[in-house]
Amino acid sequence: MASENQHHYEVASIKYLDHRSSEDGRLIYENELVVLDELGLDLENNLNSWKKIHKDWKNEYQNQFEFHEKYLAKKKFLNQVIGEFELWFRTNRVKMPKLKRKEFEHTDEYRSINLHGKTLSLTIKDAFIIKILHEHAKRRTPELGFNSIVTSYDENFQVKYKNIKDMFSDDNIRKKLIANGRSKGTLKLNL
Repeated sequence: MASENQHHYEVASIKYLDHRSSEDGRLIYENELVVLDELGLDLENNLNSWKKIHKDWKNEYQNQFEFHEKYLAKKKFLNQVIGEFELWFRTNRVKMPKLKRKEFEHTDEYRSINLHGKTLSLTIKDAFIIKILHEHAKRRTPELGFNSIVTSYDENFQVKYKNIKDMFSDDNIRKKLIANGRSKGTLKLNL
């Protein structure tokens, strides 16, 4: 039995490589009752865990093309854990810390892209360009010459377009999504 100065906390933990999910897809946590002498330690532990999860997210994002399938699985896992923390913050009426998560998500045809929490709508031609660059990034050959892109789209377009600025429909979206490669004359996704 806890004394007057001690407080009970239920600690939920989970391991990425050895986790289980319920039938509805929610994560199943290992729960342990902990008795601590300090009130407010629960909040401090959750804030520290929140920061660690976002640090892990950043590391996974930066290395997403090393093992793309592993990245997608871990991203799904981290999204579920983050959702549990968001629920805890709301339930306990604690202001959730603002931490930006980098992410790049797309529909199957690349017409709609979520870049770091902002939705971008692309034309068919723009979506084609981004899809080619993304496929090359996943193959760990992220830099591609403009001529390869335009020829992949349609050989007739080589005469019409001289550079990616001419070919891309929206200059603001192009600047957000495309960067120059390290090799002269190459392009890559701006991730």
